Amino acid sequence: MLDSIYLRSDKVISFPIQNGLYLHNTKNDNFYTLEQGTSTFLWENFSGERTLKEIIEEMISITRHCSFDEIKEDILEFVNNLIDEELIEISKDYTNE
Repeated sequence: MLDSIYLRSDKVISFPIQNGLYLHNTKNDNFYTLEQGTSTFLWENFSGERTLKEIIEEMISITRHCSFDEIKEDILEFVNNLIDEELIEISKDYTNE
C-alpha cells in the first residue's frame, strides 16, 4: 500500500468548509467530511503523482510532530476507508517496478 499511487475518484466533488473539506460521492450520493489536518493533506495529495509513502514523508517533514512509524497504521486505515467508500483508487497509470 505504501508504494502505491492513489488518485481521487472522478466521481467525487470536494467543497472547502470552515475546518476542512466536504466530499460528495456522486456515484452513490454519499457525503463525507474531512477535518483540516492529516486527512485533508492526504486528500489534496492523492493526485496520481506520488506514492503514499512519499506523501507521508512530506507531511512529516512539514509538521515534524511525529515519526513515520507513529502514524503509518492510522493513515493506512484512513486510506482503506477511502478505498472502501470509493473516494480514491490506485492510479491506473501506476506500475509497481
